[in-house]
Amino acid sequence: DARVEWTGRMDDGRLAPDGIYSYVLAATDRAGNTGRSETVFIRIDTSGAEVAVTAEFEAFGPNASGVRDQQVFVSRVDRPADVATWRLDVTDRDGTLVRRFDGRGTVPRTVTWDGATDAGRRVADGLYRGKLSVVFTNGFETSAQTALFEVDTVPPTVTAAAEYELFSPDGDGNRETVRITQQSSTEGEWRGTIRGEDGSIVRSYRWQGEVAPFDWDGRDEAGNVAPDGLYTYSVTATDRAGNTVSRSTPALRVDTRVTRLFVTASTDAIAPNGDGFRENVRFDLFASVLDGTDGWRLSIRDAAGTTVREFTGSTMQAERAVVWDGKDERGAVREGTFTAEYAVDYLKGNRPRATSTPVLTDITPPRVTVNLSPIPFSPDNDGVDDQLFIRIAVDDVSPIQAWRLEILDRNRRFFNEFSGRGTPSGQIIWDGRAADGELVISAEDYPYRLTVSDVLGNTTVTEGIVPIDILVIRDGDRLKVQISNITFEPNSPELILDPEDERGARNLAILKRLAEIFTRYGTYSIRIEGHAVNITGTEREEREELQPLSLQRADTVKAAMVAAGIAERRITTLGRGGTEPIVAHTDLDNRWKNRRVEFILIR
Repeated sequence: DARVEWTGRMDDGRLAPDGIYSYVLAATDRAGNTGRSETVFIRIDTSGAEVAVTAEFEAFGPNASGVRDQQVFVSRVDRPADVATWRLDVTDRDGTLVRRFDGRGTVPRTVTWDGATDAGRRVADGLYRGKLSVVFTNGFETSAQTALFEVDTVPPTVTAAAEYELFSPDGDGNRETVRITQQSSTEGEWRGTIRGEDGSIVRSYRWQGEVAPFDWDGRDEAGNVAPDGLYTYSVTATDRAGNTVSRSTPALRVDTRVTRLFVTASTDAIAPNGDGFRENVRFDLFASVLDGTDGWRLSIRDAAGTTVREFTGSTMQAERAVVWDGKDERGAVREGTFTAEYAVDYLKGNRPRATSTPVLTDITPPRVTVNLSPIPFSPDNDGVDDQLFIRIAVDDVSPIQAWRLEILDRNRRFFNEFSGRGTPSGQIIWDGRAADGELVISAEDYPYRLTVSDVLGNTTVTEGIVPIDILVIRDGDRLKVQISNITFEPNSPELILDPEDERGARNLAILKRLAEIFTRYGTYSIRIEGHAVNITGTEREEREELQPLSLQRADTVKAAMVAAGIAERRITTLGRGGTEPIVAHTDLDNRWKNRRVEFILIR
């Protein structure tokens, strides 16, 4: 046996051309017998071949997301039929082998890698490449590798939040826009969309790299205000590895409904003084939009704008009433002019306000002054001081409802009155007569009571007296002075003249005034007549008691007049007892007028 090796070269040492060659072994023995082997064909092939391999994706994410979960290697091999063996190695960027695919014969057109190692564990995120090595049947070996590609199983990150969920792009300057704040990882492209409740896109946004905050003005792509309703903002991105992230804000409500408020006051003035009349005011509140608020507020403010009382609530009603009793937060009544402001703060930004008409709070009675002129008053028709001028001044923040001036007699019984509605006239003229025509009595004080009430029921009562002068009244062809309030000791002719006693001081003043008047009538003689009240109505009382007593009292007054300077020769006296009553002695209320002293002036 012998082994023969052929290097493919010819005898001259040159490489034989590619082709098919045959080899035959022949031999002849000494006897001339010849033998030949079978022909062996030998192919000389010195040609090479090209291979190429590419990775389908620059990045993929084997995280079972359903998107780019596998990398696909695509190979191209010249003379694929001449491949003896092949090997596809997946290595990291440092060349460390993580996965191997191999086989004999034709190289598969594609090889799919699921991102796992030969041991079945998922590789770490990072850069990898694939290398294809091929050995051909002629012994030619060649290889090719892909560009680096990325294994990336981490999706992009992003956050998105709305400043608030309700706003109103209605042009009132409050919550016209909503601020969307967002942050993200750096990606090729981010897309933001605002969609309506039906899913239709209302507005679109795009960013490269990182997202940025923005304000949505409630308008669509055409610049029109979106209809009232719910909208959702979403931001999304897909990285090179197919990892996708999407974030959405809670629903954003666009609400451009007009929010109208009204407040009305039931009255323009109150008097919370406890008399049950106009004690409070009712404010009726009206609102057009009831939802989307954090409550309502009614503020009672004074003329300076200071809030003195506040009412609040957390639930809204189309109509509600609030009653204010005129008191502040401490429970004290506040006087002055006040307005009520109805306020509602809507979550969408509207801040409507409504103000009532002014309401006056007044518990102070009218301020009243009374001026009488002349004093004393002498309506005796002599042309001097015959009329009393009553001047009334009223000051009140509220209009005057009514007034009444009552003039009373010494027993505080009705004598006359003046009254009217509204503010009293500046001056009232009184002629000194009662409602029935009776004239006032000389030297008598007539009490008056002036009552003034404003429209709120606040009332002032002012009292005083109208002092009457000595009246010289013509009675036919004579003059008469009639006085009912010269005071004597009970059942006695003795005059009370003690100046420390109110009755004595009054007597002295009357006697002095009489002396002044009688001096003016110097040509007249004077008859002083005493009159009394016959209580029993009997002649015996008249004869035994009243006639003597009335004469004695007339004499006492005469003595006082003489002492005051009137000549005694001018004066005579007469006791008439109860024979000339002014009113019936049975008139218990008025028979005091019968107990009097009369002075008759005789020419």
